[in-house]
Amino acid sequence: MDSSTGLRAADLRQSNLAAVIGVLRSGDASRSELVAATGLTRSAIAGLIVELGELGLVVESAGEPTGRPGRPSPRARLIPGAVGALAVDVSVTRLAVAIVGLDGRVLRSVERSGERSDATPTSTVADIVEMAERIGVGSSDGSPALVGVGVAIPGLVREHDGLVVVAPNLGWAEVDIVTPLRDALTLRTGLDLPIGIGNESDLGAVAEARFGAGSGSRNILFVHGDVGVGGSIIVDGGRVTGGSGYAGEVGHLVVNPDGVPCRCGGSGCWETEIGERVLLGRAGLDPNGGWAAISDLMTAAARGDREVMAALALQGRWMGVGLAGLINVLDPERIVLGGVLGELLELVRDELDAELARRRFGPSARRIPVVAAELGSDSLLVGAAELALGPALADPSRWAEVAY
Repeated sequence: MDSSTGLRAADLRQSNLAAVIGVLRSGDASRSELVAATGLTRSAIAGLIVELGELGLVVESAGEPTGRPGRPSPRARLIPGAVGALAVDVSVTRLAVAIVGLDGRVLRSVERSGERSDATPTSTVADIVEMAERIGVGSSDGSPALVGVGVAIPGLVREHDGLVVVAPNLGWAEVDIVTPLRDALTLRTGLDLPIGIGNESDLGAVAEARFGAGSGSRNILFVHGDVGVGGSIIVDGGRVTGGSGYAGEVGHLVVNPDGVPCRCGGSGCWETEIGERVLLGRAGLDPNGGWAAISDLMTAAARGDREVMAALALQGRWMGVGLAGLINVLDPERIVLGGVLGELLELVRDELDAELARRRFGPSARRIPVVAAELGSDSLLVGAAELALGPALADPSRWAEVAY
């Protein structure tokens, strides 16, 4: 066998292992189901299951009785917590760090809530490392083997090297966070892990498309909102990146020509009408109160507070203005709202639906479902983990070599 034939065989094996893992990430499966899902032969599946078992990634167990003659088919499943990623969500009002498993479950997490707009890249790196140590990274306490680090950032991120080009609500521009974070993690934990940085909305969209409210749909618009508002567009299962990789900055669509200045340098941007701070201000609450203030707002809404209800009505109308325009341009199958926008969706549903009906182009039957993110505040952490797991998922046989 010449070397090229050997390389092709190795590539095929790698691809087949990845295909089986990809199916099992959505839940357990029998060998017959794996055959149907991957197109591989039953004997190939059997060999791959054995190899994945030897790698400590997959286990087979007896299937449930079916009432039919014969022994139930065994079912393969991922071993919980065998392999995972360190996931980080850097936002204006919270910093969260978690270990996320292959099945998208957050296994351990810690977060700090509160205003972070004055946090520097240096202080943020120090906080991330300290919080990672608190959840067991670098210890020998049975934590999952980690194959990488993923970080969600509310701003433009250059894909090939993770440079934060600009994150206006953090006050960051041209920031390299990859190098200092890798150096600090290595020094403090002994782990030299690959690090990926991504836009928070892009990563939230990936998470919801695989594990949450977008699963089963091929064309999704994901809009995440807290202090800022960002979006991500999934078409035929893949993310639309645009010419420079920055597609999806829907929060900076101009919706109000007479609106207020935005931190991006423009004025009348969508996030100046539906962002967390403007909503809290309209409701008579602390604009910098973060999730605690949002919780107070929801409590006040439950008792019918007039000022809060008026603020929510205006929120729903402005959400409808922006979403209607995006629907008319993108024609998604489904819109998924994350962050504060998802949390408040049912409180603004009537005003939102009325605005969509008034502005939506096309037949009245053209109704695009607008739903809340199912993963809640974990969506950005799960998406960050997906970024970190990507290279390892492409070649599971190498996990034993790179995992710590």
